[in-house]
Amino acid sequence: MFIKATKLTALALLIALAGCAQTGGSDPEAGNAASQEANQDIPSSSPMSRITVGMSGDEARSILGRPDRIDSYQTGKSWIPYAGSWLNDKTRQSWYYHEMGYLVLSRNSYSGQYVVREFVYDPQIRAH
Repeated sequence: MFIKATKLTALALLIALAGCAQTGGSDPEAGNAASQEANQDIPSSSPMSRITVGMSGDEARSILGRPDRIDSYQTGKSWIPYAGSWLNDKTRQSWYYHEMGYLVLSRNSYSGQYVVREFVYDPQIRAH
């Protein structure tokens, strides 16, 4: 009975690992590439067309103005034991702009500055 349970556990673990390998894991650059590809249809007349990944939050705010809504949240990195101030991207903010889209910004632990990590142009978004 014990051998059968061990074999079933090993099989379940193997299936789980195979599933993780096929999904490609969590590559943050893949997410950025996908958002950049989706943003190719931004009209040049939209201020959102001037936003780039890596731009500071201050630069983005000077282009887009004050966000209509801001959501702040912690990432999984904030729950790593013994993670000191050297670990970046522990907190993020999403800035929503009515009928324009949203930005996802990551906070630099050293400077306290937010940097654009991703942006999505969506004229259908309601940010109230």
